[in-house]
Amino acid sequence: MPKKNAFYAQSGGVTAVINASACGVIETARRHSDKIGKVYAGHNGIIGALREDLIPAGNRMKPLQPYAIPPPVHSVHAATN
Repeated sequence: MPKKNAFYAQSGGVTAVINASACGVIETARRHSDKIGKVYAGHNGIIGALREDLIPAGNRMKPLQPYAIPPPVHSVHAATN
């Protein structure tokens, strides 16, 4: 069966959340590269889909690095006392 392309659209929200969501879509597509060809994002979210204004997303990106999650503040405080 030929590969299918994936489409991703999101608008609104906190930038870090949007970036993490996009990262998840791109990384999942990479893990399933036997089934998923290219990943496209809609320019300005769903409006890009309606206008057929798509952006190639992640097709030539280096592997993404996981986010470093800082420890909770109370853990840092306990470790310094």
